[in-house]
Amino acid sequence: MNLSVWNRWKKYNQKVSKRVTDQDVIIPETKERVTLEAIRAEFNHIDDAMFQDLSIQGRKGTMIYLSTLVDPKVLQQVLLDPLNLSHGMKVGLPIDQLHPRGQWADLQLLPKLLHDIATGYTVIWFHDDETAFKIHTYSPPQRGVTPTENETTF
Repeated sequence: MNLSVWNRWKKYNQKVSKRVTDQDVIIPETKERVTLEAIRAEFNHIDDAMFQDLSIQGRKGTMIYLSTLVDPKVLQQVLLDPLNLSHGMKVGLPIDQLHPRGQWADLQLLPKLLHDIATGYTVIWFHDDETAFKIHTYSPPQRGVTPTENETTF
């Protein structure tokens, strides 16, 4: 390839290419408050959408995440262990002090909440006051054959 052609392409590519960030995504605001039923309806056709009922410090909740984007070990380590849910205890960290990556979800923006779940957030929906806490837990499970699985013994 001619060097001048390469330089022109490179200059053009730098002008045209732009990284899309979360701030670039325009999400319309809805007038209706987000409900758990609305979230279930949106993810109804997705096989890896997980809705797990749980009790957090005496409050009933539902944990929502996509199993292809969140490794169960990371979910256990980042979410369940700090809340002591894995040990059946009802005491532990307050939900908003769980992790610096966590925050209360804006329930006026259903598309934003769906986008967050689709990009690796886990949402805990609280049934008593219909609030939602989200935490970034993106960690796709490792899928691959390890070298020890390739070995055979005769």
